Amino acid sequence: MWRSVGYHETYLATQAHTAQTRTWLHEAHVDPQRSARSQSTPRQRALEINCLIVALSRALRLRKNRDFQRVRQQGRSVSSRLLIVAWSPNDEGQLRIGFVVSKRIAKHAVVRNYVKRLLSEALRASLPGLPTGVDIVISARHAAIGADLRTLQQDISILLHRAKLL
Repeated sequence: MWRSVGYHETYLATQAHTAQTRTWLHEAHVDPQRSARSQSTPRQRALEINCLIVALSRALRLRKNRDFQRVRQQGRSVSSRLLIVAWSPNDEGQLRIGFVVSKRIAKHAVVRNYVKRLLSEALRASLPGLPTGVDIVISARHAAIGADLRTLQQDISILLHRAKLL
């Protein structure tokens, strides 16, 4: 890291760090508005609820592209302002669930993956009531990016009741 001192540039790693230098480094990298901005993100709102977000187990996940396509093309669906739920019976006799967050919804993979984990956590409360032998695909709409965990839980519950899966 280079620091301009008067007319000379000094490499900080070779210089003994005084209290003034450490203060300058700290102040240069602190954004006072960052804490205010971070509280408005979906992740921060979810963490305020004190929930641990963990992905579904591998056995419960729908992983293959052809399975996603089959559910979308041959299955039925219901939708809301936040989500689209599509379902179709499967031949394996077990419940499998897949989540879709497209690049049109969120450009960054970090955000898309976070929304998938959030949807997974929102669905966790409804898992015991879901029937076996069904593949379910939950697709996020653009409004789901700003939604918190409670809103997503309520929306998933409503859609599963409308689909008569709960």
